[in-house]
Amino acid sequence: MSTCANRVLAHKETIESGARAAAAGGFTTVVCMPNTSPVADTPSTIAWIKDRAATPRSVNVLPSGRDLKRSRRAKSWRRLPQLCKAGVVAITDDGQCVQNHELMRRAVEYARMVGVPVLDHCQDYNLVGNGVVHEGDWSTLLGLPGWPAAGEEAIVMRNILLAELCDHHIHCQHHQHGGKRPVTSRSAARGVKISAAKFVRITSR
Repeated sequence: MSTCANRVLAHKETIESGARAAAAGGFTTVVCMPNTSPVADTPSTIAWIKDRAATPRSVNVLPSGRDLKRSRRAKSWRRLPQLCKAGVVAITDDGQCVQNHELMRRAVEYARMVGVPVLDHCQDYNLVGNGVVHEGDWSTLLGLPGWPAAGEEAIVMRNILLAELCDHHIHCQHHQHGGKRPVTSRSAARGVKISAAKFVRITSR
């Protein structure tokens, strides 16, 4: 749920419309993403979202906080406890995957300190490029830029390593190819705090 925090992007989705769609799909609780305008990275914005989310009683709408790429500045990390106190249930880079592994490690470490999971938008932009469909025979036949499964799987593997290194929960979002879900399952079975969205794999092969 990429809920719009004001009218700038409200033509795409609002808290109310997202909640109604979630209810129609059978969901009882959803987490809204912070890649909005303005970005949900301040306690006041989180409070506003929670206030608006209290109106549609059909589902529980929980806020997540900040775009992790904004967190290169050390002072921004100091707001993380304030965001958690304001009510965020996770921090995420939704919409813009963190490519710098060291930065991602620090994000996971800070998230562990305040006790919230990290939700990661799994895309290696060097591999994904300008892909618009799954890479395979049909992308070749149609002349469309292909999106290889490795473009997501590389970040999933990165996250497994960091989850184990930092001993903290990372959830892999938007893992559309799903090819590495068995890897996350096996890693979770041996105690690594990793999980992945359950998408059905659809390929053009």
